[in-house]
Amino acid sequence: MGYLNSVLLSASQGRADDKPVTGGGLSEDGKFNYGYASSAGKRSSMEDFYETRIDCVDGQIVGLFGVFDGHGGARAAEYVKQNLFKLEPNRAK
Repeated sequence: MGYLNSVLLSASQGRADDKPVTGGGLSEDGKFNYGYASSAGKRSSMEDFYETRIDCVDGQIVGLFGVFDGHGGARAAEYVKQNLFKLEPNRAK
């Protein structure tokens, strides 16, 4: 039970002349939801990532969220996105 959602916006998305990219998710039981909005601002391409995970741990819905700022390049943000949530919530106790 749970899901992962991750995004890297392409260079054609999120530019200052474009509308922000928005979305969200909902837990399987419908009791937990989230939303997001992302824009590259003045940069020519998006360098930021986000990662979400919603799981059931000990009968409770738990949400893990990460927003990773590229700070002038996407490599560090992408690395953290790919590695931070590798542990399952049940193993992180």
